[in-house]
Amino acid sequence: MKRLIVIALIAMFGINCFSQNSNDTKNEAKQKKENTYYNRIMNEKIAFFTSEIDLTPEEAQLFWPVYNKFWKDSQTAHRATMKVFHKMKNIDKDNLSDKEVEQLLKAYIKAQDAERAVNTDYYSAFTKVLPIAKVAKMYVAEEFFRMKMINDLRKQQKPAKQDISKAKATDDNKQESPCVSDSDCAAKVQ
Repeated sequence: MKRLIVIALIAMFGINCFSQNSNDTKNEAKQKKENTYYNRIMNEKIAFFTSEIDLTPEEAQLFWPVYNKFWKDSQTAHRATMKVFHKMKNIDKDNLSDKEVEQLLKAYIKAQDAERAVNTDYYSAFTKVLPIAKVAKMYVAEEFFRMKMINDLRKQQKPAKQDISKAKATDDNKQESPCVSDSDCAAKVQ
């Protein structure tokens, strides 16, 4: 009996280790895919900015470390804003009191102010490494790149939506036509 219990425990431990290893592998694959996608976008962004801003190699060497820090701080501030925003979306579901809603609103406005502060703080850092005209081009390039990414995502989603529409139309046509072939329809008409 003791041997049976020991064997069962060893088997359960082995299965648990295998399962955990499988989950770790899946998480690593997902992380690798996300990193690859992020790196691809950042490479596109670097190429886009370099051409749009007309950065010289010397300017690029000074600009990119400042921009990368700006991007990191900007994303951190934006995530904080979105975290509060998602809490605000669920006000009705969470049955929050007016005082709790007011606290959320104040937190949201504070988070948005923090996002604006990042832009304000880095404006002076950018003007130290680039001429003012190129700083303006950088802000324009930032917005154009954002719009480009949105359009690219829409284009990627559009074919999938069209495929679904075509499949639905094909299914609708099959349901409407009781004839298998033209000769069947001709026979039914006569």
